[in-house]
Amino acid sequence: MRTISSSAPALGSRPRPGLTTSRPRARAKALAFGVLACGLLSGCVADLRPGPLRRRDRAEEEACGRGVLDAAARRQHTEGAAPWSTLPAVGVRFSDSYFGLVGLLACPWPTDPATVDLAFVPGTDISTATFQSGEGRETWGIHGWNAWSQQGQGEVSYDDHARTEFWLPTLQYFCELPFRLAGAEIVDCGGRTTIQIEGIEKEVDQVYVTWGSYAPHPRNDQYLAFVDTQTGFLVRADFTVRDLAGFAKGRVLYRDFRQVGDYWLPHRIQIGGNPPDDMLHELVVEAWTLEGVTVSQPDPSRPKRPKP
Repeated sequence: MRTISSSAPALGSRPRPGLTTSRPRARAKALAFGVLACGLLSGCVADLRPGPLRRRDRAEEEACGRGVLDAAARRQHTEGAAPWSTLPAVGVRFSDSYFGLVGLLACPWPTDPATVDLAFVPGTDISTATFQSGEGRETWGIHGWNAWSQQGQGEVSYDDHARTEFWLPTLQYFCELPFRLAGAEIVDCGGRTTIQIEGIEKEVDQVYVTWGSYAPHPRNDQYLAFVDTQTGFLVRADFTVRDLAGFAKGRVLYRDFRQVGDYWLPHRIQIGGNPPDDMLHELVVEAWTLEGVTVSQPDPSRPKRPKP
């Protein structure tokens, strides 16, 4: 296996008495991103398009936008590296920490922070997450939108697992967002601007991404990607959370890029309303694994379910 370890200090875990990992879908989604909605009401449906793009009814600079996203994805490949999407599976071990009252309620794990081993097939919704629970090691998994769970080596359960359907695809998407945005249906160039991250000013290219229709609508999310013109990395993305509410939106920061085999990968991912000042949770990566990863599918013959 090829891995690289983070130099970040190990984080302890504090138990979360009275909280369980089995929750109804509405509560899982609302709590997970509740902090993102606070004070972020913009009409009925949030619109992430930069000012000039709000006057458009279709993408006018698609080639420019896709070019910026393609270049950002290539920047995370070393010369001669195989495309990320061709990797059979990827593993990432991270410490997931939650902040504030909403973080206390949103955390899906039985401890906070929790050390999680996430394994996934790039570009799909096939993944597993293994972590320590009060009864030993626990695994959640999803394939074909069939969610399952297993305690240790016990029996696999394919009952309703709303928290798995929400958390696993969400965590995977954030882990590989720079490689997936360029495949969106609608892409437009938002122009060059400057942003600040922890007081450091960065010149960035903005790219607007969505699906369905160019204008905001309640079914599909929007993303506004920010690519650092100096490093070439995607360092920030603003996003909507239509599953929660039309007006809900948040932000993810990608930091501490390090070379892992043939790729440059982030080792700190911060998510919230305006991280790092307003942060829901933070993933501190201990190791990425690019070879020898197995993503369990206990019953691969199960019919594919519709996406929730």
